[in-house]
Amino acid sequence: NTMTSGGRVLCKVEVADSTPTVFIPDENGFAAGTTFYIYCIAKNSSVSVRIDWGDGTTNNYSINSGNSSNMSHTYSTVCHSPISILVSGSGILSFGGNSSYGLGSGSNSPLGYTKEIRFGSKVEVGGYGMYQYDSSRYGVSAVEKIILPEGIALQSNAFYYNYNLKGVCIPESMTSISSSCFSSCNLEILCLPET
Repeated sequence: NTMTSGGRVLCKVEVADSTPTVFIPDENGFAAGTTFYIYCIAKNSSVSVRIDWGDGTTNNYSINSGNSSNMSHTYSTVCHSPISILVSGSGILSFGGNSSYGLGSGSNSPLGYTKEIRFGSKVEVGGYGMYQYDSSRYGVSAVEKIILPEGIALQSNAFYYNYNLKGVCIPESMTSISSSCFSSCNLEILCLPET
């Protein structure tokens, strides 16, 4: 399925079973000395997760169904390469789902340094899943654009307070969006299916 506007292709949202989720950094990259935390939960069945942090470091995780994991990494130097998260197994990986932190708090969240997220296969965005919490301020996520694949689920408040979020591509398979999914975002471009 291809999304177009005036004959111009905006994005393709079909993904293969082995397509990773990618966090593309902004022009400043992922900051040196920062430890990132990615909170997630395995649903429906167990999953195996391989994370390439973009700086030559990879980690592998096995998460049993219903269990959560806090995957973390500290950058020794600035990294301008994307974070790539590949999920395999019969379950799905739900990002966040913690109403207090989502993908980490303050400077410990990759969202503060990420310009674009391209979601891959076998993932969902849990409640408050892409919410970056900071006790001193809100809306500190740098994410401007997200691409959602066919079959992805978005829970309530999935992108809550992603204040810089400007563009979202909605796949054909998504017939409804959970309440407040894009609450307190500043969307300018919403790519909808042609049918």
